[in-house]
Amino acid sequence: MPYISVIIPVFNSERTISFCVQSVLDQTISDFELIIIDDGSTDNCPQIIKQLSTLERRMKAYQLQDNMVYLKLQETIYCSLILMIGLSRAPLRHSRTFL
Repeated sequence: MPYISVIIPVFNSERTISFCVQSVLDQTISDFELIIIDDGSTDNCPQIIKQLSTLERRMKAYQLQDNMVYLKLQETIYCSLILMIGLSRAPLRHSRTFL
């Protein structure tokens, strides 16, 4: 399992996606995974991402339909807030070092 996960949401970013990916790959740490989530781009982003992912084993590419990332992000933030509120009100029986 990789030490770091880098998640890049993408929408119609054909001019910048290659530079963005290369900047992540150029980092000094090598124990990471790069996850690119295309949110229904209508430009050449899906083709560029697919080509890049075949060249780099640490890269995973996913393509969603329109604005699914935004909707999932809202759901994730909501669930995280509920968890944090619950933990903040729970008795201190368990360690909270993961927060």
